[in-house]
Amino acid sequence: MSTYLKLDDLRYVTYSHSDYLDVLQIHADHHVKRKEKTSLIINRCEVPETISAYYDQIIYYDDALPYASRLYTGVSAIEDDFFLLMHDNDVLISEKVEKMHMFASIFKHRKMDRLDLKHTPLKNVNDVINVNYEYQLVRQQYFKSHPRLGTNYVYNVNPSIWKKDCLLEVMKEFSDVDYREMEKEDVQRFCSKKSFYQVHCPDESKVKHAGHFLCSDVFLFLHITHGGKFLPTDGTTHYGQSYHDVADRYAGIVNRYNLLESERGFG
Repeated sequence: MSTYLKLDDLRYVTYSHSDYLDVLQIHADHHVKRKEKTSLIINRCEVPETISAYYDQIIYYDDALPYASRLYTGVSAIEDDFFLLMHDNDVLISEKVEKMHMFASIFKHRKMDRLDLKHTPLKNVNDVINVNYEYQLVRQQYFKSHPRLGTNYVYNVNPSIWKKDCLLEVMKEFSDVDYREMEKEDVQRFCSKKSFYQVHCPDESKVKHAGHFLCSDVFLFLHITHGGKFLPTDGTTHYGQSYHDVADRYAGIVNRYNLLESERGFG
């Protein structure tokens, strides 16, 4: 660990909307309250104190703007050169803080543009940074309908460490694009020229099934809604992926927040 600069001041940024205040409360309780530098990007609304108390910076965007322009507005107001960006429906289950500091230090030292924190199974690539015997950071490439590896998205909205200038450049280039369109092909091709990396964990015992995504044990998160509805309670997502490694935690969330009584429903 002494090889790396310990970054205790990594800023954690949340993007949200007032339609998701119930989801944001879960996100904040499980994640933001444990951090020192926190920002919330949200439309102008009355944010409950049970949420606002966790953030040292609240940035409001114009609700009439498309998603990319909203995010551009919010990120422009952040002074940090890089930060961890999450959306409200990604709930942190567990985190290895020292290894996150290590990732952030490598991110800064290697002048990366983005580090996607979910696990990637991609192994046979040329550009790999060996963090230690447990983890690798793999350079992302965009390919469509690859016969062996399937489809890979370089850009996505998953929890990631971002270089501020790069994120602003992407959002400015596609300023008229809404949330559901941000992963379209021209965005992928634009981002394929950037220095984007993803976490790979060679030790399968450290890779966790968390629903929509496989996660390493460094940063284990649950994508708790899809299409506005909470995850089904049968152990699988809308598309059938298992979240068995975090099923007990999700059951606890369902009970703690009385989600069975929520108007969102499950699906």
